[in-house]
Amino acid sequence: MWNRDTRLQVKDKSRSLIHATVTNASGVEWELVCVYGDANHTRNPQIWRQILRIIAKGTPVCVIGDFNAIADESEKVCGDPILNKNSRDFKEFLFEGELIDMGFKGPAFTWTNKRSASEAIHERLDRVVATVGWLQMHSQTYVNNLPRIQSDHGAIMLRLDGRKEKKRRFRMES
Repeated sequence: MWNRDTRLQVKDKSRSLIHATVTNASGVEWELVCVYGDANHTRNPQIWRQILRIIAKGTPVCVIGDFNAIADESEKVCGDPILNKNSRDFKEFLFEGELIDMGFKGPAFTWTNKRSASEAIHERLDRVVATVGWLQMHSQTYVNNLPRIQSDHGAIMLRLDGRKEKKRRFRMES
């Protein structure tokens, strides 16, 4: 969003969602939804319904953030099995919204409970999903999962232009 030719207008915000309309220099619009899923999972079905209402309007949609849900057993290492209501609801939400997971480059797991090796749990809670219409508009897009530094979550970066970040040379000042 750091581009003078791109406008972002926040349409709605809550504890769990920020919904914005993005307009590019050509006047083409799409919807951006930033999500923070409920860590206790009780409000997630309500959050998914709210996103599905945005998708139902027919505008291309991209959803990014911490869903606090995993869709597949390969997205979790250790801890309780994932075959629970939250995972089923999340997979149903993705299916009903016809949302496509954009995949990622970088670390596979975006969250850890930060415990010692024998009690450590790692999960892929953070991701980017989009409608087919949005993916057709942004064919050069990719997602980069960044390493966890101090938080229990690693940041995710969505690149719309497909260009990789240039490494800047480190120089000491005199």
